[in-house]
Amino acid sequence: MTLSELLFELSSSIRLDMLHALETAPLTFTKIAERMDLTSSEASRQIERLADMKLIEKFVDGGYSITAFGRLVLSFLPNMDFVLKNCDYFLSHDTS
Repeated sequence: MTLSELLFELSSSIRLDMLHALETAPLTFTKIAERMDLTSSEASRQIERLADMKLIEKFVDGGYSITAFGRLVLSFLPNMDFVLKNCDYFLSHDTS
């Protein structure tokens, strides 16, 4: 896995919403599809992409949960969002 691959997978608002939904509690496939308002095939595709990046995992009982790695990745996003929202400031100030 590379950083660019990870960022590409995080660039989808659907996948980000899935990760945030799984932060609070494990969900079944059906619940994920319903909550995200996705068809079964689209939910399956999105879940597979997150699982391939080790951001979520499937349990024996069929539930899905965010991994420790997924939680860590999500914990960095508020800082990135802050930098993005303050882009003009950072472009005009030396932060080195």
